[in-house]
Amino acid sequence: MDSFELSLFDAKLKARPTEIRWSPQFDLLWRHNTKLNNKLRCVIDHDPVLTSGLETYNAQANMRMRIRKIANSFDVRKYGKTMLQKLIFPIYFRILFILLVTIGSTQNAQAVPAGTEMHAGDYVKGISVEFPVLGNQWNLMRFTLENPNDREVDLHVAIYFDVDPTLQYGRRIQIPPLTRIRVWMPIRTPDPKHIVARSFPYRILVRSLGDSTGLLRNEDGSLQLEHTLQIESDEKATGIIHRFPPRRMLDTVLVDDPEVSSLDLMQTGRYQQRLRRNWRTLNRGCAASGELGLDGLAQLIVSDNQLLEDPEGLEAVRRWLNSGGKLWVMLDKVDSQLLEMLLGDIYQGRELESVELSSLDFLDPKGVSIEHRELDVPVIMKRILIDSVEVDYSVDGWPAAFWIDCGRGKVLVTTVGANAWLRPRTSDDRKSRAGEGWDTGQVALDPLVNISTKFFSPPTFLNSALPLFTDQIHQFIGYRIPTRQSVVGILLTYSLLTFLIAAVLWRKKRMVLFGVLGPLMAITAGGAITLVRPASQNMPSLAVSAEIVTPIPGTDDFRSEGIVGLYSADSSVTQLSGSSGGWVLPDLTSYPGGIRSLNYSGPMNWEWDGLRSTPGFRIGKFYQSGQSGRAEAIATFDEQGITGQLQLPEKLKPEDAILITQQGRIGVKLTDDYHFTAHLNDTLSDGQYLAAKLMGDEQRRRSEIVKLLSTDSNKPWNSKQPQLLLWTKPWGLSFDFGENIQQQGNALVVMPIRFERPSAGSQFIIPAAIIDYREVIGPDEHPFGGIYANYKREWLEKKGHSQSWLSFQIPHALLPIKPSRVHIEIDVSGPVGQLELSGWNGTSRMKLKSWDQPVGKLKGTLGDASSLWITPKGQLLLFLSAGVNNNEVNPDRLITTPRWKIESLNLSLEANIPAEPATQN
Repeated sequence: MDSFELSLFDAKLKARPTEIRWSPQFDLLWRHNTKLNNKLRCVIDHDPVLTSGLETYNAQANMRMRIRKIANSFDVRKYGKTMLQKLIFPIYFRILFILLVTIGSTQNAQAVPAGTEMHAGDYVKGISVEFPVLGNQWNLMRFTLENPNDREVDLHVAIYFDVDPTLQYGRRIQIPPLTRIRVWMPIRTPDPKHIVARSFPYRILVRSLGDSTGLLRNEDGSLQLEHTLQIESDEKATGIIHRFPPRRMLDTVLVDDPEVSSLDLMQTGRYQQRLRRNWRTLNRGCAASGELGLDGLAQLIVSDNQLLEDPEGLEAVRRWLNSGGKLWVMLDKVDSQLLEMLLGDIYQGRELESVELSSLDFLDPKGVSIEHRELDVPVIMKRILIDSVEVDYSVDGWPAAFWIDCGRGKVLVTTVGANAWLRPRTSDDRKSRAGEGWDTGQVALDPLVNISTKFFSPPTFLNSALPLFTDQIHQFIGYRIPTRQSVVGILLTYSLLTFLIAAVLWRKKRMVLFGVLGPLMAITAGGAITLVRPASQNMPSLAVSAEIVTPIPGTDDFRSEGIVGLYSADSSVTQLSGSSGGWVLPDLTSYPGGIRSLNYSGPMNWEWDGLRSTPGFRIGKFYQSGQSGRAEAIATFDEQGITGQLQLPEKLKPEDAILITQQGRIGVKLTDDYHFTAHLNDTLSDGQYLAAKLMGDEQRRRSEIVKLLSTDSNKPWNSKQPQLLLWTKPWGLSFDFGENIQQQGNALVVMPIRFERPSAGSQFIIPAAIIDYREVIGPDEHPFGGIYANYKREWLEKKGHSQSWLSFQIPHALLPIKPSRVHIEIDVSGPVGQLELSGWNGTSRMKLKSWDQPVGKLKGTLGDASSLWITPKGQLLLFLSAGVNNNEVNPDRLITTPRWKIESLNLSLEANIPAEPATQN
């Protein structure tokens, strides 16, 4: 008979729960009794014995004692409608419940007699993965192990894929007597080119580390358990942290809660995007291995406060988010404290109150009503006071859906309940876009369709920047270069032998032979230089790292990934381990044959085994995360540009800093106390990526890396935010490379700049590199002119006359401001004819500046403050008109109209902060 399993998680051991089996009758009572369910869960969560991971027998005895107390105090009057039900129901629960639990506990406590031969299948009861299987990706392999013996067993479980049997992943587990546990182990799937029939066959080996050490056989005598990982999807999954809605008794009939759940909201949004059931409910132990356990997720939805009680999980989600993930926080079901703990200082919101709404209007950013809702069941809305966020929809002037940038990731926050975003499906509605049978009985309204399109779009994770550091690593070692003494000695010997052989052949009048001997001697000398003992052979063993470090804004956390070079001066076994998570993947092709195993002794502890190296240099990739102290850059504006203060962990000195944005780069000057400035005249020209005027070899390598990262579409930073890039020494790898191993290298630190508003009445200038612009529909509803491509961020080639509105975005931290002058620089090519700039005075366009027959770079100052209109969202609007009418240039249309183009446009703004109004008593 099948049994129901109740997992008792250990708060200290995280991923090692003890499970107690219950009978099906207990399952029935458990599911049909919500109040008893909640009381038992409260006991389980807080009882130190039940959550200690001790023997099952002791846990069950404690459980029976607690159940008796709960049953005695359990009130069932609301479930009975007659006097007979009121009398029978309490007695039925007390007697039957205690009887069934006692019988189930006794039956499951039977131990296997001592001396019985155990097989691998007797211990391994279940194997699965947490997330969809993709090639060349980390995933969590979940093992369900059972110890039927009356003594503790010590096992080592290892798996390997058929495509590479020499690479194994192992986990050592100690299982108490009569206990079933569940553990997780990170594995990395093979390269997708090895996929056959959309599956990864793999084998499992179980080794006993107790009294009788050795591999355990199966019942058929084999040493391996064979399994296959099926590829369920070609994309990463959507994860959700939630609680299933409670069930309630209505006239003795069990019914579901009428409220639409967060699960319905998520599924309906996915089906609207033609995405099917590629989602997972996160278990509490999934984050035990850090953000590595979330590598299989593209999006994560949080509609429960579980993370507030799981510091490790909260930390893992934060780092996963900053690496490029997308997070949806349903604030109507979650405390706002979760956002504060998750985002740190980035989150500047404040929860005012929760209200119930029976009718609401969704308004877009322009204040236009998108959807009106009349609800039978009132919906909860949390009113949040927040600024400097991207609001998609609002209700009664309060944000209902807004976005927060967090590193490379984005956070979607909704403050209205699920019922407001959906309506019941009727027979008149079209079938679900996901296909026949793929619906939730709900229809997504337009606001949900729009936010789902943005949220469920594929995220961008960093995966292309690491190879850029390979050449830099080789420069640190330089082991291919022989010693100067060896080269000089070989060349002197070659010269002396050449002179002697030439003299002998000349005396014997056989110089014709020198035409053959000369080249042979030159080839011999070259070969000797190639085979000579390298200079670094005399160097000690080294571990050299080149990394990209991303401090997580508003917290003490950081993420680091890069390349590590391991140089071995002699033949030895490479020691490579870690105790704080992360991973190192060496190039296994550079190590001689044999079995290489990545063994885990805990969720965060790992060690490579079998890496036998010969003298030489080897490359590997690594990733780590941790806490190093606060690292941030806070800046403001003055009359010369940007000034600010940098904070870094101790013993890290910044070098070669620049400020980089979507529009350009500015050189940064640093003082000894880490004060920095980036003035308007420090703007770097095209092709310049470091502020140093005289660059050595190291500066040239750094400049080339920043150039490649800046031009790569997969930048390791959020392009919308100004970033401070600087170089430091390594941030301290938390890996153990063995004794007497010296660690060297450098790190590229990428941190967003947090701007603060200058004091009231102060004058300042905003450099052009800080002001982003795009083509928009203006206040007079003039349509797009097609001059500038917002998506590609480039100007388009035109012919004839074109005109359009341009919106220049002022940093939100400065608002409100009062503009005084605008300095503009435009670079044009081709016969433009005439170029004109106009402003908006609130009612009509006003001409500000014009050029006739412009060529090359144009500079001008726009000083009419009345026409420099800035919207409440900080957008400075200018109207650009360029070119001449086609009929004027070519009235007979006999000659092709020449083309022209704006190559670049830069705008810097002088402004001041309005004085604070005087307060009145």
